[in-house]
Amino acid sequence: MNTPRNRIPFVYIIFLGIIIIMFVFQLQETPQIEELTINQLAADIKAEKVKRIEVEDDDQIYVLYNDGTEKETLKESQSDPHH
Repeated sequence: MNTPRNRIPFVYIIFLGIIIIMFVFQLQETPQIEELTINQLAADIKAEKVKRIEVEDDDQIYVLYNDGTEKETLKESQSDPHH
């Protein structure tokens, strides 16, 4: 006989499966920030396509374009001209 008490583990398994599926779909929908070269960034700035630039950790550059696109790049390392 199937009593409500016997169905409880089955309901938990179904509920957990739904949660896992929702989590996986949420991860897939997370937009990835596109990488670009520093030369492309310079060209985009010159073409007035860039709305905002943020520099973090002295080398990471986040770029927000006028159309809402986000991209990132790394600053080129500064070499000592005396060496």
